[in-house]
Amino acid sequence: MNHLLIEIEESDVQNVLVRLCPPTLLPSTLNFVTLDVNENDSIELHCPVTNAPDLSIQWSKNNEDLDPMWSSSNLVIKRLLLKIHQVHFTDAGLYKCNVVNGFGSIQAQFPINIRYSLSGEAPEFISRNDDGQIGPTKVIQPEGTIVQLKCLASGKPPPEIRWKKNDKILSEDEYGITQRSI
Repeated sequence: MNHLLIEIEESDVQNVLVRLCPPTLLPSTLNFVTLDVNENDSIELHCPVTNAPDLSIQWSKNNEDLDPMWSSSNLVIKRLLLKIHQVHFTDAGLYKCNVVNGFGSIQAQFPINIRYSLSGEAPEFISRNDDGQIGPTKVIQPEGTIVQLKCLASGKPPPEIRWKKNDKILSEDEYGITQRSI
């Protein structure tokens, strides 16, 4: 529930118009474009609303809230400003600032693409087998048991990992294959 308290002296009695409004985007920023940033550059995202003390601001990346308390040396959140120092490919994504007051909310979006530097790195395996060697590991399990296999690889740009069985690419859905970046 929102409350508004206005004190008026008897001698100042007049018509008073009070407009209660949700936050609004600044007119110059209604159309956002994708930002293409070079790897290792720094960027600043400014949430384009008029600053007021009663605004609640929440930044997110790919629909996951970013907590200002988690600010690190490369990510800093200060109310209407989000800074990323020396961006990496993992910083790419859709950033949003959601601004709320007691009368509504508004959201600004910042799609960020990271361009890789010209000096790339060929993919290489980074996982080690039981012998401490880099490369594949032989797995023997009884038929019908669930087997979990891991493949860790690095490179710039990050390599795309595909699993094959008998020279056929395995379907992620059919075999429960999941991928994540580190």
